[in-house]
Amino acid sequence: MEDIQFDIVMLARKMGMSIEELAEACGIGKAHLKNVSAKVTRMTAEDIKRLSKFTGVPVSNIKSD
Repeated sequence: MEDIQFDIVMLARKMGMSIEELAEACGIGKAHLKNVSAKVTRMTAEDIKRLSKFTGVPVSNIKSD
């Protein structure tokens, strides 16, 4: 998994969830995560940590933009 970079859509698909479901499961605002997926805003370090913990994908493999 070293080379694979996961964006929000890929993480949601990996978990069999919608972006909204992923946001709720990770304690991240739904609107915020949708804006991240639309490239309107960027993830915070805390967002990345929460997504990593929930999905099991290393922090370094999660795209922040």
